[in-house]
Amino acid sequence: MTEPIRARERGFVLLFSLFLAIVLGALGVAMLRGASVRERVAGNAIDKQRALRVAEDALQYAETWLVREQGDVAVQCTGVTDASKSGRLRVCSSALGNPSELPWPERTENLPRPGGQLPGNTAPPSAVHIAEVGVAGNGLTRYYQITAVGYGETGTPGAGAVAVLRSTFKLGTAARNLGVP
Repeated sequence: MTEPIRARERGFVLLFSLFLAIVLGALGVAMLRGASVRERVAGNAIDKQRALRVAEDALQYAETWLVREQGDVAVQCTGVTDASKSGRLRVCSSALGNPSELPWPERTENLPRPGGQLPGNTAPPSAVHIAEVGVAGNGLTRYYQITAVGYGETGTPGAGAVAVLRSTFKLGTAARNLGVP
């Protein structure tokens, strides 16, 4: 009479261990999936930081260029210019319509990057748009609106992280006519 009970117990242990193996396998797969999601989130955060850094560099380059060139004559801007070929930026007479609609129809691309290229990669692209927005009442101070965009590692609009920054820049001259002949 004890023999049939032992046979049933062996079957129960087999079913229980099969159920336990399935549950542990499912937990392992869930943990692996979670790890890949965390890796993607970390990668996206790095891409966002890179896009912001590139946009900040482009904005700083445009401000430095304005100081060095003491501004420039505002022109009617059309199309895209390449700073690596001309070595110059341009000041537009009209402000940028909507900076969130990328890529902009009027922009200067291929700006020099401080620190050079990223290791193992070309520098992510950036672009700037400089517009003269006014002159102060004394005629010695001009105001510019600088808009800069930086892309993350993918470097393609719409495919990765993008940062758009805008600043208003005041440029004045130190020379003043004091009326002394």
